[in-house]
Amino acid sequence: KERSDGQPPCSVYAVSDLHTDYPQNMKLLREMPAYPDDAVIAAGDVSHQLSVMKETLQILKNKFKHVFFCPGNHDLWLHKDDGCKDSFEKFAKLQALCDELGVHTKPRSVGGGVVVVPLLAWYEPGFDSDPDVKDDSLNPVEKTMTDFHLCKWPEGYSMSDASVATYFDKLNDQALAAQGTDPVVISFSHFLPRPELLPEKRYLFYPNLPKAVGSRALRARVAQLRPHCHVFGHSHYGWDGEIDGVRYLQAAIAYPMERKNR
Repeated sequence: KERSDGQPPCSVYAVSDLHTDYPQNMKLLREMPAYPDDAVIAAGDVSHQLSVMKETLQILKNKFKHVFFCPGNHDLWLHKDDGCKDSFEKFAKLQALCDELGVHTKPRSVGGGVVVVPLLAWYEPGFDSDPDVKDDSLNPVEKTMTDFHLCKWPEGYSMSDASVATYFDKLNDQALAAQGTDPVVISFSHFLPRPELLPEKRYLFYPNLPKAVGSRALRARVAQLRPHCHVFGHSHYGWDGEIDGVRYLQAAIAYPMERKNR
């Protein structure tokens, strides 16, 4: 859509799972072309190290007019240099860092009638509604996902139920209330809002993965918002498809070995 001033609309680029802890990924980021009039969505999983996070966001800020970010699970892993007692405090530090750098973590218009809407979320086991794969060799997610070892939550919060997912979902209330009236909505989250965005568990290397990828609360947010496009990350699968009138897109940089194997 043309803007009222006659200039072309801002283009919105999207990427997730940058994992710039890996030098190969940081090199890819540095070599990325600059689009100084455009916007980029960074849909989580940058780094658990605040110094790497800051460097990554600064590089994006130097390349784009608007940078949007929401945290993924890796970003809330605790690190010895954080000085954080739990992952909620780590989240608060990330929000403060984004404010310092001018990185958007709340809905914002980018011109041309387009608004970009970050959606905070976490995963919860109830997102997986399909029968479990019967295999005694499969460990539960609590023993498989590194998050259960490197994330820490205050008493009363657990990733084994919906409490953490509910906490993050409620943080969206105030931001969405002030969203504005731009006709084109692009939303994004790190986690998956729909189970259809993951291959069937019988095809997965780890069939219990659906218990640690998304939340029902996030699905409800996207359904309420009705965006033209929703960007997500986390699963590291390239994705571009439409469900119920919404285009779902994932463009994960992922791990260097994954790119090599694919």
